[in-house]
Amino acid sequence: MAEQVQILSGGLSTELEAAGFQIQGDPLWSARLLKTNPQAIKSVHASFLKSGADVLTTATYQASVLGFQNHLNLNEEEAAELFHVGVRLAREAAEELNVQSPGACVHALCMLTRF
Repeated sequence: MAEQVQILSGGLSTELEAAGFQIQGDPLWSARLLKTNPQAIKSVHASFLKSGADVLTTATYQASVLGFQNHLNLNEEEAAELFHVGVRLAREAAEELNVQSPGACVHALCMLTRF
């Protein structure tokens, strides 16, 4: 059986900067938007899916509970919840575009499939 190639979305921060968000120099990078503008992240996810992406990054690669606490003044529970928000935004974008998700999210990647 031939292996299926998966297309990874890329340039989340670049796309957010193109939309006018200041990412460079922010210690949280795009992860800040999980709290301040989650719709912007979901919109970029949707554009990646429309372009053929099978795998989305979740905007959590520069994130940590401590970073969220220090830079967004969140408590530990609120900070931890933002990791779930990152995955949820990717899944919502897929669902809204009728892309099936097997529910497998590993680290900062959310695997999607079109089957």
